Amino acid sequence: MAEVEFQVVTDGVGVITLNRPEKLNAFNFEMHRRLAEVLTGDELQDCRAVVLRAEGRAFCGGTDLSELGSQLGQSRTPSFEVSTGSEMSHNFRYARPVIIAAVQGYALGLGTLVVNLTDLVIASEDAVFGHPEVTHGLVQGNGIPRLCEVVGMRAAMSMLVTGRRVPADEALRIGIVNEVVPAERLEERAMEVARQIAANPSYAVHMAKRFFYESAEIPYGAAVQAGYRVMRTAQLARRENGANFQW
Repeated sequence: MAEVEFQVVTDGVGVITLNRPEKLNAFNFEMHRRLAEVLTGDELQDCRAVVLRAEGRAFCGGTDLSELGSQLGQSRTPSFEVSTGSEMSHNFRYARPVIIAAVQGYALGLGTLVVNLTDLVIASEDAVFGHPEVTHGLVQGNGIPRLCEVVGMRAAMSMLVTGRRVPADEALRIGIVNEVVPAERLEERAMEVARQIAANPSYAVHMAKRFFYESAEIPYGAAVQAGYRVMRTAQLARRENGANFQW
């Protein structure tokens, strides 16, 4: 199997699998390349909901430090770290389906960034989040803007400058995750949420996700006005085209 796999499992629902369990699914060059390919592929765009899961005992242990170390020896700005913050963030945000992370075990460093880039998060009781980069003399620069969006300034600062690990119950309290479930229920619950989303018309799901993020990037008054236009577009789509409408 490839280190990142994608399959459509039922009507409107897909599954992305991180498949490098022997390295705790730490990202290397190939995983970055393959995830970008999946997130921008036509097959994924046709889904309404996608579950992002991982093989093994950890969701993602971060960045493969052996590859990062080789780049640091060659360049002051490692190229695949740059792509992590720019291309990956863009690909998650502008993917049409709602992406649901199903997180078990460690989701540290880049793992926490990946979780924060998804739209909804279901975590098992043993999930652990955090940005330990500072303890290694590094800084998680490209993940800071999204971390602040997700947990707020104070909680983000605490995580970044202490490097401490955040257990699942605290992650739920500060907003990193939507739900915490027993480990044996993790993937079942993520698929339940995905199917609930996929039961809705595709144009409505895609439109809701797109405008959710767009509205956060423009002034409040402009967002309200744009919201009226989105509502009107959805109403017209429902009346004239039904579920076949694409936006």
